[in-house]
Amino acid sequence: MVVTPGASTCRVIALGRFLALLLFLVAVPLVADQPGDLWDRAVDAVQHRRYGEAMPLLEVMLERNADDVRALTTLAAVYEMDGRTAEAERLLRGSMDDTRRSNTVRGRAAFELAALLARQEAPQEAVAIYTTSLEYDSALVPVYLNRANLRVKLGEYPDAVRDYERFLALRPNTSQRESIEAMIALLRESIQVEEERRAEEERRRQEEEEARRIAEEARREQEERERRVAEERRQQMMDSVMESLGSARDDARATQADREGIIDFEDDLDLLD
Repeated sequence: MVVTPGASTCRVIALGRFLALLLFLVAVPLVADQPGDLWDRAVDAVQHRRYGEAMPLLEVMLERNADDVRALTTLAAVYEMDGRTAEAERLLRGSMDDTRRSNTVRGRAAFELAALLARQEAPQEAVAIYTTSLEYDSALVPVYLNRANLRVKLGEYPDAVRDYERFLALRPNTSQRESIEAMIALLRESIQVEEERRAEEERRRQEEEEARRIAEEARREQEERERRVAEERRQQMMDSVMESLGSARDDARATQADREGIIDFEDDLDLLD
């Protein structure tokens, strides 16, 4: 026969288990995880794509040290790899704008944010953020190379050449030197072609403007000639009318004179009845 324990017995068993668990938790030594331990565990999780395991470890590292650049950049990368791009951007923007953090951290956050924006096909904003990163930390030499590449995409060739040249000046022994120099040569050639095209367009514009000016002057001169001809014609007509009016007055005077020379026989002759 199976004996079913009563309700009081079940409560006693549950209470005993709870006390055993409590004693176990109390027995666990309160030893804080070392930063190196957290970092190693986070790296291992990221390498094996256990992003959900890596995120809280990296977040704890940042809570303990807001200037931990390694944790900051890795956490942003993990967010992005896990498809949480908006969270990665929010993390980097917040770090870049946080005045409590060092300029080194803010500069690196800006650098990573610019790279993220570039991957999101927002080159103009990325260029602006790269510039901001240099304001926080002028030692971020890779900014010049990344910004130059984006400026090529935007068609800002002169600015791109300047950035490439600055990068080579700061990193003369870079393994990419030959490729960068080839790009600079191509960009300068494109700049020259563009300048020649613009000069030709300007020349044509000036020629067209001069042609329009000449045509406008010719039109005005023609209108002036036509106005003068019309004015002369009107004047001739007026002179002709005036001459006609003068002849009419002379005829009127002659008629009046003739009338004055007529003898009124009624006055000088007595007519016989």
